Amino acid sequence: MHKILCIFKKSTTGHVVIILAAALLLTLPFLKQAFQLDDTEFLAFARTQIGQPFKFYLGCLDCPAGGPNGLFTTTHPPLLWLYLALMIWVKGGISETVLHSSYVIFPMIGGVGMYSLGRRFSRYPLAAALLFITSAGFLVTSHTIMGDAPAIALMTAAMAAYVWGVDRSDMRLLMLGASLLLLAVMTLYQSLALVPLILVYLAVNRKMKLRNILPLTVPVLAMVFFFLYQYQAVGEIPRLRYHEDYWTGFVDQLIKGRALLAFLGATAVFPLALIPALWAGRGGRRIVYPLLALTAVAGVIIPVAVDALSVVQGILLLPMVIAGALLIIGAVRGVVTGLADLGHGPGESADVLVFSLWILGFAFFSFVMMPFISVRHLLLMYPAVVIIFIKGVERLFPGRDRIIQYYLAATLVLGGLLVALPAAVADYRDANAYRYMAQRYGEEFQDSTEQVWFIGEFGFRYYMQEAGFKYLYPQGCRIQPGDLIITGLTGSFSTPVPHEAVEIDSELLFDDYPLVINNGWAGAGFYNHLVGPLPITPSRAPLNIFTIFRVGGES
Repeated sequence: MHKILCIFKKSTTGHVVIILAAALLLTLPFLKQAFQLDDTEFLAFARTQIGQPFKFYLGCLDCPAGGPNGLFTTTHPPLLWLYLALMIWVKGGISETVLHSSYVIFPMIGGVGMYSLGRRFSRYPLAAALLFITSAGFLVTSHTIMGDAPAIALMTAAMAAYVWGVDRSDMRLLMLGASLLLLAVMTLYQSLALVPLILVYLAVNRKMKLRNILPLTVPVLAMVFFFLYQYQAVGEIPRLRYHEDYWTGFVDQLIKGRALLAFLGATAVFPLALIPALWAGRGGRRIVYPLLALTAVAGVIIPVAVDALSVVQGILLLPMVIAGALLIIGAVRGVVTGLADLGHGPGESADVLVFSLWILGFAFFSFVMMPFISVRHLLLMYPAVVIIFIKGVERLFPGRDRIIQYYLAATLVLGGLLVALPAAVADYRDANAYRYMAQRYGEEFQDSTEQVWFIGEFGFRYYMQEAGFKYLYPQGCRIQPGDLIITGLTGSFSTPVPHEAVEIDSELLFDDYPLVINNGWAGAGFYNHLVGPLPITPSRAPLNIFTIFRVGGES
């Protein structure tokens, strides 16, 4: 164990090599992962960029997000579409391996950025970097071609460069930070929230100088110009949130709040390591303990008592919810303490204030602005969570460097082996289910004389179309008696199965892997809390169900 701990004491160059190697080891085995969820939207827009660069809408994407004239516009900025378009053009077509390979750079950027941030705000920068890139949320999403992992990687590097630029009065670092933030904003609009966080950092460190503020105008003005450009092109500014909303009542919001706590507490840092670190050495127990008890009772115990959750789900949820609640409570306390200590100048309280606002700001955005809680949307909090966690461990074992290193190493191993890697494998297998079934149906109906349609979205739609099947749109498609319709679990947003269609076959697709992250039968809702209350759960539930209907047929 002592030899393992020696990695914490290597030179900066040695640490960077370790981070880059870890990023490669965690991504290369997953390069063949099938496209899923919003991957397919990024692909659709990337395809348009090859022939029509900077086209910001699609004419026939069957999603409830139409803009002017029924066009489909997206909440995603264009940087990754253009990047993917370049990769597709170079390859001469779409390849899962090539496109996933092109994203390996982002875990590297995120790891090095987190290391740099850790050097400024903790004594364990390598641990900070490895905790970040091995977190379940970052690891799983880094195997997709969506924008969440690239955005937080660029944001983290931007924050690190800017902070060091301020501290060293180095305009080159300030401009590097502003440029990275510009890339982050063009990857995910919410990245612009880093600007007020940087301004808070300048204020609490008494460095609110014009030279430190001016570079921030680069990403701000770029976003303004881009909004104006898109408005001129399609008649509306980019959407910053989904059109859908699920604000249907108090209980729904309570469930949403529980999901935010559980998903954050389970996937940012190993929860059984997070709880002691955040619990230790803090005052205000008369407030904290009742809040934790209320959270446990309202979020877990009562739902179990009324059979809204199973006992097993309750047992799994409890430490996740407690860990998330401690993070939010600690962030609130960090803001209060930081504001009270502002008169003392820069210091530990000022640093904690910045990271506490980081957590609370994005938690508020996820809860209020997003229609559902997804681990994808919580990634923006992870760098701050990691720094707060390490500070908590330092507080738990003051002056005991060896024990702190053991604790951080154990957190890395347990979080990686028990949560992150198993979750990544589960996501890999789940994503591949649609590709497998589409290929199988393609072979099965290769010589069929019947017209075969399908209904479904995301990866199912992409791979069924690649296999040559026709998508059944709600309008404009003429189905005939005898036609077949295939559906997957991920149904269409707007096309119901025609009433004259009769089910003739149904197949549950099972897998022998004992863990799921996005499965309604098992209650796992990593990508959407409406699918299930747990982000990750052990289960042998079916991966999917596929049904074949015949128009005007007999069952």
